[in-house]
Amino acid sequence: MYVTDWLFSKLFAYNLAGPRDYANDINTLAPAGNRTTRGVWSDGTIIWVCDDFEDRIFAYNLQSGERQEDREFDTLAGAGNDTPAGLWSDGSTMWVTDDKDEKIYAYDLMTTLRQPQLDFDSLSAAGNHNPRDLWSNGTTLWVADTGDWSSWGDWVHGKVFAYDMATRQRDAAKDFDFQSLRDAGATSPAGLWSNGSTLYVSDWRNHRMFSTPIGKASPLEPAPVDFSRNPEGDFSKMAEQGNMHPSGIWSNGTTQWIADIADDMIYAYDIATGLRAENLDFDTQTLQGAGNGSPTGIWSNGFTLYVTDDVDDKIYAYDLNVQINVKSREINTLGEAGNQWPRGLWSNGTTMWVADWEDDKLYAYDLKSGSHTPAKDIETLKAAGNEDPSSIGSDGTIIWVADWEDDKVYAYDLNSKERVPERDFDSLRQTGNLSPSGMWSDGHNLWITDFADAQVYAYRLSKQLPSGIHSIRRNDAEEIVIDFIGTLKSSMTLDGDFLPVENAVSPFIVTPSRQASFFVAE
Repeated sequence: MYVTDWLFSKLFAYNLAGPRDYANDINTLAPAGNRTTRGVWSDGTIIWVCDDFEDRIFAYNLQSGERQEDREFDTLAGAGNDTPAGLWSDGSTMWVTDDKDEKIYAYDLMTTLRQPQLDFDSLSAAGNHNPRDLWSNGTTLWVADTGDWSSWGDWVHGKVFAYDMATRQRDAAKDFDFQSLRDAGATSPAGLWSNGSTLYVSDWRNHRMFSTPIGKASPLEPAPVDFSRNPEGDFSKMAEQGNMHPSGIWSNGTTQWIADIADDMIYAYDIATGLRAENLDFDTQTLQGAGNGSPTGIWSNGFTLYVTDDVDDKIYAYDLNVQINVKSREINTLGEAGNQWPRGLWSNGTTMWVADWEDDKLYAYDLKSGSHTPAKDIETLKAAGNEDPSSIGSDGTIIWVADWEDDKVYAYDLNSKERVPERDFDSLRQTGNLSPSGMWSDGHNLWITDFADAQVYAYRLSKQLPSGIHSIRRNDAEEIVIDFIGTLKSSMTLDGDFLPVENAVSPFIVTPSRQASFFVAE
């Protein structure tokens, strides 16, 4: 296995069992001018090495290490591929990731000419903002994403995104979030290579090589089957609108507002259509003019929009209807209370609770006066293991607290402050919702923004699938089989001679007849 090294400008060789193979090192890169080495790929004879400073792919003879200039790619800069990072080829096309463009460029391997029809253009929309190396088995293309530093929650863990080679679109079911690697300390996957059964992943922050089996479709840990996920309620159009790093979220049922900590802006969307409602935005000029340069959590009573700020230790206030800063409604007592790392916030209209990710607690404030009310603080988070609280939400009885590091949502009784574990949401990791940054609920669903994926994931508060008939089919005995959720009964509007059905369970089998029958599931 050959590993590039940006500092030493060489290819280090290793035996797959682990030991160094010094005799096969390739030391001819620096003399060739190939000093900022990134991705590497070989066909067994030629080895190509990407250089992100020279905007070039250098070529060397794998056995002798001699440079092969006639096989090099010097057309990258002209194509706009001026921050190349990773390489992979199927033997006829060479694909090259571009960190800045969040895209994968395609070239003919023999002629080095561009093949734009084979580009992968959907990385940004997928949340794959820091693409590095890539590898494919011919059907699925995996792209390493190193993650990035964020003032929101320290380092945003990287992951490996999957794309269908035929359609060049995201195949999220085959993503690897490498929880086992994260548990071992891997945070920033940069290099990828596989022998078909094991995927080797280099971690640039930890200077280590990790491995994981890829025989299964996904190595993610199984999540409890609680039916909480409601993918039909997901919202994934933020990236294409520039809302790349969503934090807080709140809605009045018609419009959905999503803060962006990188843009210092709060984007507005029409819930029914998913389209932007730009006239209801709280733009960068408004927030920065108020001093609100790091918006994290948002909540509103329908008149005033309250916004926490990661840097200023205060809660800013804006008129929801005219989008102007209202200083008289701001809460400036967070720093005095010790709430110096505010994240999510939620209020019942009288008390405002604010999560602090450093103190592992929820601070309470009187919404009208802004004064700290310590008696209502919730300090049971740390004992529960909820040590990285990010966003919060409530139905008035239970208060939910998302944990940035655990990828789960903890539940607490709002009055007693005690844990209510049966109301937890444990499926965030399985879902891929690994950077929960904002939370809002309409009483039926819980929506959680993801800082890294630029997506809003939906969960059912009831953790139950909705009742209804899911399918009607015919079995081998020519009987009609009805599959449903809930209980089945005859329709109350049915007239004529029929056999009434009450509280049947799924699947329900009916013998076909000329008599029409109608059923409802509820």
